[in-house]
Amino acid sequence: MKRYLQSIFCILLGAVFSSSAAPDRANTHPSEVLTARFNIWLSKPADYESMVKRECGSFPEGNFYPFLVPALAFAHLAEMQDISAEDAARNMRVLIDMAIPQIIQSINPPQGDLLQLKTYRHQGTSLAMLNLVLSRYNSLCNDTRYKDLNNHISLLLIEALQERDGAAIDSYPAYTWYIDTIVAFASLKNRGTPDQQEEIDRLYEKHMEWRKNSIILPSGLPRAFAGSPSRGCDLSMQICLLAEIDQDRARNLYIDYVKHHWIDRGYAYGFSEWPQGRSHPAGGDIDSGPVLFGIGGTASGLGIGAARAIGDNERADRLTTELILTSGLIQTALQLAPENEYLKMLSQYAPLNSSCYSGFLYGDCSLFYAVTVPPLSPDQYCPEQAAKGH
Repeated sequence: MKRYLQSIFCILLGAVFSSSAAPDRANTHPSEVLTARFNIWLSKPADYESMVKRECGSFPEGNFYPFLVPALAFAHLAEMQDISAEDAARNMRVLIDMAIPQIIQSINPPQGDLLQLKTYRHQGTSLAMLNLVLSRYNSLCNDTRYKDLNNHISLLLIEALQERDGAAIDSYPAYTWYIDTIVAFASLKNRGTPDQQEEIDRLYEKHMEWRKNSIILPSGLPRAFAGSPSRGCDLSMQICLLAEIDQDRARNLYIDYVKHHWIDRGYAYGFSEWPQGRSHPAGGDIDSGPVLFGIGGTASGLGIGAARAIGDNERADRLTTELILTSGLIQTALQLAPENEYLKMLSQYAPLNSSCYSGFLYGDCSLFYAVTVPPLSPDQYCPEQAAKGH
């Protein structure tokens, strides 16, 4: 840890001396920077696809998340009217059309056609996320090119949820993260026919009862997967998704999240990947991203979206300010000290890329989603209910 402190101090000094090179950086919101970068990247789809294959392969969902997660960000931007629905739909089409072949390759449906799937094949991660993006796209514009696929995957997910009778669907044939069931519901609720919606609502309430009885810990937070504690990377994203379909449960989950995962050390603050007092791998793991001072990189980056979704503007603003500073430090270090130990620690997760706001592409995809989550009015959040953290 002492080495990291020394490294960060050196980067800070470099940032101070190089700050004149980018005087407007601190005044530019990350959503503006990332929107501009993804617009440039997607203007050359083949180059973006190559960058994804080259830089995201170490991540479990690195073959399709870098397409689907930014697509959700463009839907957010259109919802807030920051960009036109036409512009959002155009970029979403580019991303969807790159994602579908990757999912086909992973699942290997009959005749290479997802419409030929008879079941979801225990592939909840890819199919639920794809369905969420297709649902957003179909809500955004009148283009029907993905309508049949959206309807078909929706039926497969409903059948899977019915078969599980309240329990979580599988993420992959070999294991399950419970968040993928929330992704499935986010893709289904308020987007089906009236007859479907009644059944979806019934299944959702049954799943919530199963969660309460099976995976909710004494903290009030859910396990991320069987036998695990609560995880910050999971909770931040889960709150973003729940806020779209069940604001009351999302708010209650967020309040418990702050109570057990928020860290404020004065010089650094954010959401921890693991609950306070829980031992964890030094430096984090592939899901947590880098962990410094107990603060999780993924939990805190996506935590911007969770705070925005709940109306906790104070925390969202603090995390955004910290993100701007961290991005500046990483960019400065890449220029002035590429052999820095902190950068070496970051590079264990993915190849570093100085054209990326976070230093690597997978991080930019997640941040683009988080900083564009439509903010809830702060009067709908009750900060006095939330613990101040540590």
